[in-house]
Amino acid sequence: MKRFKFRLDSVLNIREVKEVQARESLAAAVRRLAEAEQAVSDAVARQHALATEIAAQRQGRFRASEQTASAIALDHCCREAEVLGARRAEALRGRNQAHAEWRQRRMQLQVIEQLKERDQTAHQAHANRVEQSQLDEFASLAAARALFRS
Repeated sequence: MKRFKFRLDSVLNIREVKEVQARESLAAAVRRLAEAEQAVSDAVARQHALATEIAAQRQGRFRASEQTASAIALDHCCREAEVLGARRAEALRGRNQAHAEWRQRRMQLQVIEQLKERDQTAHQAHANRVEQSQLDEFASLAAARALFRS
């Protein structure tokens, strides 16, 4: 039987490499998004802790200098949370873009894989027909020999 050779094997290899690169890019984007979400979560937790501390300070004796410093610190925490929220949104856009790129690469790879599978099936069917033809011919010759010998 003739060995199967896929004529688009080089295209398949290139598309496999590009799909792997897109998958790795997606994984990195997902990791950046997770880190950004964690940073936002930490910033919001710090903001809530500071707000709780300020509220507790207001229950006691009023000290204008402490209140001013606390308000400045709370404002700084709020701005930090906003900046981190913007970074999270950017990381989300990057993840969505990387996911779309990976899906496109995956679909392109699947097209070539389906072609290869179809060609392999056709090759195997052809090989089976050739083998069956050879077996039929051998059986015919064996039957003819048996007839002539008797």
